Amino acid sequence: MKIKTIAKKTLPLIITLALTTGCSINLSNVKTKVIGKTYKAPVYDQIFSAKSSSSKSENGLEVFAAKYKDKNMYKKTPFYKAPINELTYGWEIILKTEDKFQRLTDNSVQEYRPKISPDGKYVVFERNDKTNKNTEIYKINLETMAETKLTDKVGCENPAISPDGKTIAYNYQGSIWIINSDGTNQKELLKLNVKTRISEWNDKGLVFAYDNSIHPNAIIDFEKKQVNDYSPGD
Repeated sequence: MKIKTIAKKTLPLIITLALTTGCSINLSNVKTKVIGKTYKAPVYDQIFSAKSSSSKSENGLEVFAAKYKDKNMYKKTPFYKAPINELTYGWEIILKTEDKFQRLTDNSVQEYRPKISPDGKYVVFERNDKTNKNTEIYKINLETMAETKLTDKVGCENPAISPDGKTIAYNYQGSIWIINSDGTNQKELLKLNVKTRISEWNDKGLVFAYDNSIHPNAIIDFEKKQVNDYSPGD
């Protein structure tokens, strides 16, 4: 399948429809949380081991998902619930500032794939239950520590933030959706006859993989309103 052939005919129409539809966030999903515990590097290294790929802001902040070093240590946390899922237990979102590590999440469910806004004001990530099926997208305001559930349906994953920080993209049932960073105007942007997986949102557009490709192989060009083939390094 050549994605360019589909894209030139369908993407402009999808974008036009998206501008006239959408929904607003349910304010009951917003809650202020206590700031997570902060660790110095030596202590952090004793508690956490595995680390996901990180996301960095323009002012030097960094976020990533980290896993507790061992399940016995995880069992000592106040949010531990039996039984332990050996593959997914103990993943939390970590904010790194210089030599300090701040835990942004602290609960019995799992959080993955965090992204930080270019200005360093908020973080988005996916949270799921221990079955890895009920994923939704959440946002934490780093100035107020208010946590917001942005999506209103399970199965949302792979969040990405636009270069201007105003829009968040994510996958839902294989298609690409977008939502304003304030939680308004949630809408489907692109749906193909194959599943897509968002990789990143850079200055050239929204990069994603389709048709079970391991590497990203397509990009949405918002200026031209079309999808083009993409190769890493373009």
